Amino acid sequence: MFMKKHDHPDSDSTILRRKAEILLKVKKEDKHLQYSESDTLKLIHELQVYQIELELQNEELALAEEKAANLSSEKYSELYDFAPSGYFTLCRDGKIMQLNFSGAAMLGKERSRVINNLFSFYVSDDTKPVFTHFLSQVFSQDIKISCVVSLRIKNKEPIHVHLSGIVSDNQDECLVTAIDITCRIQAEELLKQNEAALSLQNELFSHLLQNLQIGVFMVEAPSGKPLLANEKALILLGRGILPGANKNNLAEVYKAYKAGSRQPYPLEEMPILMGINGISANIDDMIVVHPDGTEIPLEISGTPVKDKNGNVWASLVSFMDITERKRIEAEINAKNEELLKTNAEKDKFFSIVAHDLRSPFNSFLGLTRMMDEELPSLSQDEIKIFAGNLRKSANMLYHLLENLLEWSRMQRGLLTFKPQIFNLSHEVTAGIELVRESAEKKMISIRQDIPDNIIAKADTQMFESLVRNLVFNAIKFTPKNGEISIAAKKISDTMLEMSISDTGIGMDQLMVNKLFLLNENIYRRGTEGEPSTGLGLIICKDFVEKHGGKLWVESETGKGSTFYLTIPCANDKEENSLLNASVPKVEEMTLIKNLKVLIVEDDEISKMLLTASMKSYCKEILNARTGTETVRITRKNPDIDLIMMDIQMPDMDGYEATRQIRKFNKTVVIIAQSAFGLSRDSDKALEVGCNEYISKPINMTLLKGLIMKQFSASERR
Repeated sequence: MFMKKHDHPDSDSTILRRKAEILLKVKKEDKHLQYSESDTLKLIHELQVYQIELELQNEELALAEEKAANLSSEKYSELYDFAPSGYFTLCRDGKIMQLNFSGAAMLGKERSRVINNLFSFYVSDDTKPVFTHFLSQVFSQDIKISCVVSLRIKNKEPIHVHLSGIVSDNQDECLVTAIDITCRIQAEELLKQNEAALSLQNELFSHLLQNLQIGVFMVEAPSGKPLLANEKALILLGRGILPGANKNNLAEVYKAYKAGSRQPYPLEEMPILMGINGISANIDDMIVVHPDGTEIPLEISGTPVKDKNGNVWASLVSFMDITERKRIEAEINAKNEELLKTNAEKDKFFSIVAHDLRSPFNSFLGLTRMMDEELPSLSQDEIKIFAGNLRKSANMLYHLLENLLEWSRMQRGLLTFKPQIFNLSHEVTAGIELVRESAEKKMISIRQDIPDNIIAKADTQMFESLVRNLVFNAIKFTPKNGEISIAAKKISDTMLEMSISDTGIGMDQLMVNKLFLLNENIYRRGTEGEPSTGLGLIICKDFVEKHGGKLWVESETGKGSTFYLTIPCANDKEENSLLNASVPKVEEMTLIKNLKVLIVEDDEISKMLLTASMKSYCKEILNARTGTETVRITRKNPDIDLIMMDIQMPDMDGYEATRQIRKFNKTVVIIAQSAFGLSRDSDKALEVGCNEYISKPINMTLLKGLIMKQFSASERR
């Protein structure tokens, strides 16, 4: 840069040089030449300018040298800082004076937080003596010293590092290089473990081979000469290793036959010989005949044994006695035939169910479409008719789906059987309430003639289903203004008989004979076109028989039907204990009004329906969507009387919410509600602290009964 500046024709330095050369020439020609004062001053001025120029050039050179030095230093610093190995500068007492980023990473700290810390602080206790000796050696000898130590890193596994150190020129510091050898140490340790494991495996293999409960047999390839056989193989084959055996006579010398024949097993199909040809195979149709004539059916699996180059050097087979399996397979085949028959019956049944579902769904979808598209043009009377038909279709769907769900649970064994003692009249009344709306629509009266002192002993959920299905069935096949009668009596000390009679259309004997059979098509509609699959009656029959009772029917076309069932009744001691408890009837209970209720429901429509149904006897209704919110609101409002607890919620389910509430509130009434309706759900709800359980969709009459039971005047006192 500077030379270019001097070579410029107009630069001051060029002019000054030319003048200097002229003066020097003159001086040589006439050493005694005298200069005027003005020339002298001018010359001095030029020299001063040239001196300043030289000083400036010197400054620029100095800056350039400084930049070059800084650049070199920066490159060195960059190489130092980002080197893959850890670099440390330590003083004599082991303090860290300087380190690079890799070194800081090894210590698990930022570089600035490590300076002036003792390096030994990061060394594990078991290798600190090694490091102390290493540091002493580095400062006492003018050669490179090495060692291996472990470094502790907070919240991480220790790492192993190889340290190499040498004292610096000033003798007060040493330069240490650290290389992470954790992987190498681990690999060496793993190698040692593998060697030990391999030795152990060899011992275990030998022990296992002799104690296996399956036969193991190996032959050489390609000769087929037996190499080894374990003890179980000798037992199953009935023979030891035969010296003359080879690939041409194995089936003959070991008396191996194909099942169903007395011909030696085809050599080309034997897994032991297929393995010699590099083919794996499995068979289960070989019979081996022992010297005493005993025949043993075997399942045999064979595979080739190859060396590292892929060459087959042996063939190995394992085999087992499948006598018991063959017996079981025969049984399974028989049961499969029975299952196919059962599935055919179910297929026929489900086709009937699908038909019955299609009809109410068609009505439901059609009515909702008309209301959606033509609502503005419909009159109030038309809307009322549409709503009534929608409700009718929904009730039919619900009843059918409830029976399907109940039947499915029964088939999968999900229904628990828990007999309890209860007042028969009260439970029948509660069951009637579930279908009373259907009866009222057809103006059918239901008369109950059950003595108040009859105490039954049955599973309450199953009994409720019995009453619901049998009464609903009677309503379905009874014309308008008909009558249904329910009666009961004790027929022995342990059993009672209940009857449900109707003035309906009745049945002929052919239909009666098919009534409780799943595979028989007894499809016919009710008097108002109600669908009927017969599933409810099949469920009733199963439930009655589960109690050790019987279900039968007497009917005549045009004269109605009477269904009879027998179930256990309570003994005298159980009967007296229940009668003495003076349980009030539902209709005699006084419903406590002005309740403060918390409705826990994450479904908006369900919450709206429940709120509308309960507001007539509530002074205040609170709402919660999650279990966490439920616990918080209950804690904040200790005066809540009733919680309608949904079981399935996003964050905390109803079971856990109930557990949390019972820790600080033992008295609030909690009624669990769930769409699953499994008996185990109700059991779990009661276990965690709920007072009652009701399945969705909620029957408001039944819900009122539960609330009456919990808040009756007698119980409040």
